[in-house]
Amino acid sequence: MAIRSGPLNQRVAGGKSTIWEPMGPRSTLRVSWPARRSAAATSSPIGPAPITATSTETSAARSSGEVSVSVVLTGKGSGRTMNRSSGVESRSVDDRLESMAARESKTGIRGWPAFVAGWMSCCLVLLDPAARAEVDPDRDAVPSFNLEVRPILSRCLACHGPDAAARLADLRLDRREDAVANRRGGRVIDPDRPEASLLLHRVVSDDPDLVMPPPGNGRPLDESEIDVLRRWIEAGAPFERHWAWVSPTESDPIPDAGGDWAVRDLDRYVARAHESEGTTPSPEADLATLCRRVSIDMIGLPPSPEEIDRVLADAGDRGHDTAYEAWVDRLLADEAFGERWARVWLDVARYADTRGYEADRRRTMWPWRDWVIRAFNEDLPFDRFTVAQLAGDLVEGADDDLVLATAFHRNTMTNDEGGTRDEEFRVAAVVDRVNTTFTAWMGITAECAACHDHKYDPLSTEEYYRLMAFFNTTRDADRNDEQPLLEWLEEEDRRRRSGLREERRSIEDRRDLAVRDLPLRSIDLPGDRIPLLPDVRPPGAVPMDDAPGGRFRWDDRIDPPPGWRRARRLDVGPGATAQHYFADVAADLRITVLEGDRFEAWFRLDPANPPASVMIQLHALEGGWEHRAYLGQRGFPLGTEDTGSRRHLGDLPAPGAWSRLEFTAEQVGLEPGSVVTGVACSTRGDDDGGGLHWGAVSLVRDGAEPPAWLQDPEAWARAEASVQGRGLPSEVAAAISPGLAGDAEAAEIYRRHWRGEVWPSGLLATEELRGELSRIDRDIAAIDASAHKVPVLREQMESERRVTHVLTRGDWLSPGAAVSPGVPGFLHGLESAGEPDRLALAEWIVDEQNPLTARVHVNRVWERFFGLGLVETQEDFGTQGIPPRHQDLLDHLARRFMGLGWSHKALCREIATSATYRQSSSASNEAWETDPRNESLARGPRFRLEAEAIRDAALSVSGRLSPERFGPPVFPPQPDGVWQVVYSGDSWTTSDGDDRYRRGLYTFWRRTSPHPAMTTLDAGSRETCSVRRIRTNTPLQALVLLNDRSFVEAAGGLAVRGILEGGADPADSITRSFRLALGRSPADEELKVLVRLQATEAGRFAARPDEATRLLEAARASVPDGVESSRLAAEVVVCNVILNLDEFLVRN
Repeated sequence: MAIRSGPLNQRVAGGKSTIWEPMGPRSTLRVSWPARRSAAATSSPIGPAPITATSTETSAARSSGEVSVSVVLTGKGSGRTMNRSSGVESRSVDDRLESMAARESKTGIRGWPAFVAGWMSCCLVLLDPAARAEVDPDRDAVPSFNLEVRPILSRCLACHGPDAAARLADLRLDRREDAVANRRGGRVIDPDRPEASLLLHRVVSDDPDLVMPPPGNGRPLDESEIDVLRRWIEAGAPFERHWAWVSPTESDPIPDAGGDWAVRDLDRYVARAHESEGTTPSPEADLATLCRRVSIDMIGLPPSPEEIDRVLADAGDRGHDTAYEAWVDRLLADEAFGERWARVWLDVARYADTRGYEADRRRTMWPWRDWVIRAFNEDLPFDRFTVAQLAGDLVEGADDDLVLATAFHRNTMTNDEGGTRDEEFRVAAVVDRVNTTFTAWMGITAECAACHDHKYDPLSTEEYYRLMAFFNTTRDADRNDEQPLLEWLEEEDRRRRSGLREERRSIEDRRDLAVRDLPLRSIDLPGDRIPLLPDVRPPGAVPMDDAPGGRFRWDDRIDPPPGWRRARRLDVGPGATAQHYFADVAADLRITVLEGDRFEAWFRLDPANPPASVMIQLHALEGGWEHRAYLGQRGFPLGTEDTGSRRHLGDLPAPGAWSRLEFTAEQVGLEPGSVVTGVACSTRGDDDGGGLHWGAVSLVRDGAEPPAWLQDPEAWARAEASVQGRGLPSEVAAAISPGLAGDAEAAEIYRRHWRGEVWPSGLLATEELRGELSRIDRDIAAIDASAHKVPVLREQMESERRVTHVLTRGDWLSPGAAVSPGVPGFLHGLESAGEPDRLALAEWIVDEQNPLTARVHVNRVWERFFGLGLVETQEDFGTQGIPPRHQDLLDHLARRFMGLGWSHKALCREIATSATYRQSSSASNEAWETDPRNESLARGPRFRLEAEAIRDAALSVSGRLSPERFGPPVFPPQPDGVWQVVYSGDSWTTSDGDDRYRRGLYTFWRRTSPHPAMTTLDAGSRETCSVRRIRTNTPLQALVLLNDRSFVEAAGGLAVRGILEGGADPADSITRSFRLALGRSPADEELKVLVRLQATEAGRFAARPDEATRLLEAARASVPDGVESSRLAAEVVVCNVILNLDEFLVRN
């Protein structure tokens, strides 16, 4: 035990303890404190007299280990601080009244005598060297900076931390070079002269102008905390990097602990902790309990009694461990596994079926939810799971599944209220994406740096907006149309469409055979043209015969080679100023733009009424109609001038001649990979927009593709005559014919077309086949029309990329300096050939050098198995989060997870088969008192189920849970009128049939009004990312479980099932219901209580049959043949009680 009093004190080397050795044969330590009133002594103040403690020590006494201490009261006076023995370094004599009050309660001595008694008791310890050694054997150990010192200093960082704007006294305590620097008044932390450290003087001061923390800024440091700081400074004030910023890739060898008890390597880390803490693990739970526990944890549903019996029988045949691990493997293969773990991810992703904010209208997001379920069932490695959701659209060769995954970040809210400013809420959505990404994957509270430098973690505001730059170049913009959208077909529809397309190709081949031998003169035709006008309508297109103004006529179709699109040509006559769509068309058009592609459109201005401007618009999946090029006068009222949405290409040509409007894909904001789905033309003139004749519109790909689209001058001439009443001008042939010569394949395509679809002989020969093709086309169009339009991420074109600025104080109206994409400097670097994009960020997040991603995920999984994460603050792994009690275990699991190929299922198996997990949850009263949350992992986990799991379990044991998976959300019962309190005019139409009893994650989720039973049972609103739910136990929850219609109906199903499967005797049916619900048979006393309740209720219902009828109707319980309604109603009540038992609601 050490006694320190500044220069008066020296350490004695050797021996069992450190004692006070005075500077001379007689030394005096003077201490004093200010007069103040004790909380216990209300009538008189504590005397202000200081005391003098005198120690006399001789050489003989020193050799014998004896110390003589006397305490003398002396006169009056006052002072600031004191140094005292008692094993605690220099603390204020004003004990903040807490320790004095405690001492008074123990000694019964009030005020000043109480202090003397306490002081004497401390001094008397010095008389016994053995007692001194036993007080604190680790007294002189160097405190751990991360575990002991950092939590104390973190209380100072709001004023003396990373945030430069809020920093006081120009002092940082999060960096050693700043904390130990020379300052005008001295060094705040002085490792060379610890007693001179200003920090120690300020934390023990009782001057309100000097003490730290200042009054009103948190509680003062207690004596143990001050002791930690003093010993740390004396040891040289070593700083360490925050544990979470250090990669877990290196560690000590797996400990040799646990012996035969350990099953997995993780158990050896737990066993080492048990040994150091003096605890012992609990026995393994019985196999039936384990079957139920792991089933709920793995798939979110309890096992049936028959499943438990099969596992027990398997254990008898093959052994306990083999049977249990086989059961775990069956659960991992169950499709319900994906549903259980997807539910967890939906909270993280803030998934909802509505847009949020005021109106909170519906949106189609459920295909993404189904993607998540499939990803967990297929065990998509977590690194690929991450990349797909953050940047699936940027992965090379991305298919619809990868693009659909990016809907993760379209779960942001959209404000479609009238009068709001789209840019404000677009920025809010991008900010939410930054915050969600770094909470979900890295446990960083990045949002704290949006308005100012992070007050506790080394994340600056500039770094925050560099992160935002990764997400600021997506095409969504808080629009009502939710663009960009992915037209998503369910698997069955995709298979049907694929079959129809194959059938169509077969019929086309038959048609070609039918007309192959028909005579046809030779003609040269142009090539290298890809049609932009197939047999489908782009989103938003106006049917041709409904378009305002002008006259339109389709030319006959020309067949391209197999696999190419069908094309048609349109002539447009004079009409009013309007936008005319080249289409009775939709999603089947999929022209993918390649590097160097250009577009051309043939047109002729009417000499009698020429327009002032002529514009071509292209519709793409990304950006809609925002791709335009035009000739003529500037000022078209569409798009933004000199951007891809309105590109001016020059003056109009002279009227009367056929001319060409040509532009590159890049000029109109189309990058390689863009998908064109439609074409439109617009004119602008003084009166009706002017007269215009459109010819061919095509994409030109020089030498990159075989010829695919042809124009026949004669057919063109015929169409022109039918529309305009005159023949084709000679200049058309002059403009087109020179490019027709020498292409044999094009000529053959031309011949097939005219044989089959233009010449009378060909029309007769192919009439039946053309009818079949029309039918197939209609069927394909119907399938495409049923596609679900899901909001997804798409990157802006290079020419339209937004510039990201630091937003002053987070205000979107106050842009500051421009920033480029980048990652925080306190973490590993990001390597990129050019400017990094979302894909580079996603790969950086799952880089094995990243110290956080694997830790955060395994911690989240651990919490689902044990009820408490190894890091309790799952959302905050930073300096303000609660540090892990078992960091070595956390780091081992993180390394193991990456070593298993980021396999979520393998990680779950590792945990579920461990000895740590398989412990019994039973514990002694002493264990519950000393470790109520099981932080020592010395027993099995026990905690309340989540909202969805409680409802799913109730429906499952009742036999009513629907096995149907995937698809649109459903509407189980909820109290009438709940949606009347939210604006939008929408209504909750309760589902019937199987949809009424589907699993909770399929329930329609409205942000402004989630299902009330779910929120009462601790589910969140999902307006923002939530990585953990705080468990509560309230009377309201009991009311929900007793009276909510879903639980009443579950009780009804369980009662019917108990009677049908258990037998005619109420004791037998109740026993069956009990075992269905809890996985075990009731004890004799339990059965007696339940049978007595059943008899009481049966008598009551027999006397009041109308009440029985009402209950059975509410429970949707049909009375089995030969059973009295009063008995069934009574057993509904009994089952309602069973479903409310702690054993049913809590996972043991």
